[in-house]
Amino acid sequence: MQTGLSIIKKFLDDRYPDGGSDGPMFAVMVVLFSAAFLRTTSVDALCLFTGYRREFVNAVAVNMINNGLWEGGDYKACGWLRDGNFNDDEFWDQVEAACGMRWFSDDAVHNGKTTDPLCLMP
Repeated sequence: MQTGLSIIKKFLDDRYPDGGSDGPMFAVMVVLFSAAFLRTTSVDALCLFTGYRREFVNAVAVNMINNGLWEGGDYKACGWLRDGNFNDDEFWDQVEAACGMRWFSDDAVHNGKTTDPLCLMP
């Protein structure tokens, strides 16, 4: 029997086969998709669901909150997954934001709150 996590990982691996499923960028994608799937941005819930280390999930969360994409426990900007449709461009913009490589406001660029989850092992 497949779990929600295994379905998410298979979907992402099938959709982006060149990236490989064992690196930190894939893990960032899993965290974002899991947050949308679970409808929560709770670091505790995401760690429990994904099995990833708190330090890694927290680094993703810091960047998403810094960019205003996660707010008050909600993933308010998960429009990349709407009505069963998947928008690759919007998803990748948010993956880059989660990695600390893209900013959605000048404040996010200059406030010094960006972290680098890619240097951490999930």
